[in-house]
Amino acid sequence: MGDLAGKKVDVMENPDEIICNIVGEAMKHVLLTAREQGIFNKLPQTDRCELGVENMEGLYGWPAYEDRGKENLA
Repeated sequence: MGDLAGKKVDVMENPDEIICNIVGEAMKHVLLTAREQGIFNKLPQTDRCELGVENMEGLYGWPAYEDRGKENLA
């Protein structure tokens, strides 16, 4: 399997964490691309509307809590 940059990844090394990271990064990429294209512009938003991706088991999360608001504001 490959990552977003096309680098080959051995998913058998730690399959749950690796797959969650690949899927999480893909979802992050989709959210940021949608934001750049103005997809969210017509949706109602609060004063501080944040985008985020999180795996329920804690294997992936974006952004890190201390980095909220730096890159993820809608």
